[in-house]
Amino acid sequence: MNFSTQQLRDQMQKLSQLNGHLTYRITKLSKLLEAEAILRLKGTGVNLTSYRIMLVVSIFEEITVSDLARLMVIDRAQVSRLATEMTKQGLLTSKADKSNKLKKLLMLTEEGHARYGELREAFQDRAELITQHATEEELEVLWGIIERVNHSLSDRLEGAH
Repeated sequence: MNFSTQQLRDQMQKLSQLNGHLTYRITKLSKLLEAEAILRLKGTGVNLTSYRIMLVVSIFEEITVSDLARLMVIDRAQVSRLATEMTKQGLLTSKADKSNKLKKLLMLTEEGHARYGELREAFQDRAELITQHATEEELEVLWGIIERVNHSLSDRLEGAH
């Protein structure tokens, strides 16, 4: 498609206006990071949400489906379905929660730990995508902003229920 000089200027102005929307840019960055992560997982037989489940379970060692869904900010039913599938694949196991017999605690199996370790290696340089473009001071500011916005949105959403 050929643009005249004026049409090109108009398009550039529109792009500039679009990029002036902070939430649009954050969402775009999130989608790019997600697409890049999916590429890293291609051919592994593990989807991005399952990888994230393994990440969270590896950190907490034992966690309920409800807590996992809350931390990941995704639907509890989706986490439950994936946990069931991952259990069938031998990546997760569960046991009764001593404090509430109705709840189960999810844990990585030995195979799950090994698989997560392999996948984690594929993501080792990922943080560098962000950190190589920022100073320590900028990263501290970024973490602070993320934390404050996170709390604010969480409080707002909890108040809506």
